[in-house]
Amino acid sequence: MSKKIACLWLLPLIPALAEQPKFEIADVHPSTTLRAYVQSFGGVVHEGRYINREATMLALIKAAYGVSDDDISGGPGWVSYDLFDVIARVPEGTTPATANLMLQSLLSERFGLVVRRDTRPVPRYILTVGKSGSKLKSGDLSATTGCKPLSQPGPPPADISATPNIKVACRNLTGAAIAENLRQMAGGYLDHDVVDSTGLEGSWDFDLEWTPRGALTAKGGDGISVFMAVEKQLGLKT
Repeated sequence: MSKKIACLWLLPLIPALAEQPKFEIADVHPSTTLRAYVQSFGGVVHEGRYINREATMLALIKAAYGVSDDDISGGPGWVSYDLFDVIARVPEGTTPATANLMLQSLLSERFGLVVRRDTRPVPRYILTVGKSGSKLKSGDLSATTGCKPLSQPGPPPADISATPNIKVACRNLTGAAIAENLRQMAGGYLDHDVVDSTGLEGSWDFDLEWTPRGALTAKGGDGISVFMAVEKQLGLKT
């Protein structure tokens, strides 16, 4: 499969941006969260601030340009590993789309990001319904759409095998949204885009629990990979 992708390069020179929206004030600093405890749910605009925590540079680029990880190529290895917290002030009434344009400016000015368009084949994960059928529940239209963590990460344990599982509650998601959220929440396992081939119509609710990728081996038989969780708990397969 050939697909148009953005080849992204981090260069020491800062390109000039004409008439590009910018954050009023922005703080970018390395996140102190260990990778095994990352629960990044993307950038949000709330009460005059744009907040995007525990995000890799790859995730920030993805948010800024509205592309997926598989649409991005190039750059040094740390773009998919180092974690950053971005907190910025935005004018009242700023929409998420405008905030993403501001994030483009930030990435260019602070990191010297340059974008070039190209086309090449890319791999994918395919999300399907398992042999025994879906275990999803019909969506509660009165609930807020999206996924949220059921527990907040605490300090890292001395023994990695004691790392708690990640637990999330997802409400009113279409098949395509399930695939997108799985890719975002479990990037340690799903290193390529997830394509929805479930054929599911309407919206769905589910809870999901899995072991962070970095703790899976240490937990041994008690560990739950996201592939196992999706199959056993949701009746789906990737």
